[in-house]
Amino acid sequence: MRALQAMGLSMSDAIRLLLLRVANEQRMPFTIQVPRPATIKAMKELEEGKGQRLDNAENLYRDLDIHMTDLPAIERLSNNSAEVNASIIWLHGLGADGGDFAPIVPQLGLPAAYAVRFVFPSAPSIPVTINQGMVMPSWYDIMELGDARRIDVAGLRASAVKVQALLQREIDRGVPSERILLAGFSQGGAVGFEAGLSCQYRIGGIIALSTYFPTAASVVVHPAQSGLPVLVCHGSMDPMLNESLGRDAAESLRRLGMIPEYHAYPMAHEVSLQEIDQIGQWIRAVLGN
Repeated sequence: MRALQAMGLSMSDAIRLLLLRVANEQRMPFTIQVPRPATIKAMKELEEGKGQRLDNAENLYRDLDIHMTDLPAIERLSNNSAEVNASIIWLHGLGADGGDFAPIVPQLGLPAAYAVRFVFPSAPSIPVTINQGMVMPSWYDIMELGDARRIDVAGLRASAVKVQALLQREIDRGVPSERILLAGFSQGGAVGFEAGLSCQYRIGGIIALSTYFPTAASVVVHPAQSGLPVLVCHGSMDPMLNESLGRDAAESLRRLGMIPEYHAYPMAHEVSLQEIDQIGQWIRAVLGN
C-alpha cells in the first residue's frame, strides 16, 4: 500500500488498484469504477517493475467494469463436461446467503444436455427493522409484517438492478438471455419479480418460491417479457408469508401478461422434495423449448 501511495496515488486510488488486481487474478465479483488516468499509469508502472508490462490497462479496466458486479456469488455447474448453454441466478431469503441453495443443483435431476451454470449471489448485510435493527444479509429492509406489510421499495429496486448486472454478466459470458432464468426464495423472489419483469432483454423465465410480489402495482414491465413463463410455488402452511400472497402474486402476473404456473405444497416457509422435483421438471420444459 505504501509503495502505491509513493507513486502519487491517494489512499482511495491505492485501495481501488489493489482490489482490481485481486479481482482480476481471483475473478471475484466486484463492481469497481474505471480508475482515473493516474491509477492506470501507476498500474502500468507497477507491472513494468515486475517485468510484466501491461499495455492494454485501459481495456482491462473497461472489461472489469463490464463483467463484474458487486454481489459476491457461488457458482455451480449442472454438468462439468459440457459447455455452458444456460444460466440460473438464484436469490436466497432473508438472513441466508449464496450457499443456502447451492446443494439443490444435483437434486433437480437435469439431463446432461442441460449444461447450466447456477449463480448464487449473496445479499449485502444491512440493518433489518423487523429484527430490531440486527445486521444480516437482506435484499431490502422490511419495516413491518402482517397485512400492513411495509418494505423499502427503493432498496428492493436497487437490489434488482444488481441482479440485472449479474444477468448482463451471463450474457457477456456467452449465454443467450432467453436461456437465463431468475429464481428466488421469499425475499429473493420479490427481487426476482422486479429484476426479471423490468429487464430489457428477454429472459427464459422466473421461479418464485414462497414469496410475494410487493411491487406488482408499480413495476415497469419491459415489453420483451410479455408472455414470460413463471413458476410460483408456495407452502399451504406458511406462517411467515400466507399462501394467499403466493396466489395473489400469480394473479398479478397474469394481469401483467405473464404465464404463471401455480403449485401449493403441504409445507411451511421452506422447500420440499416434491417442490424440488417440480422445479426440475419446469426447468427442463422451459430450457427444452
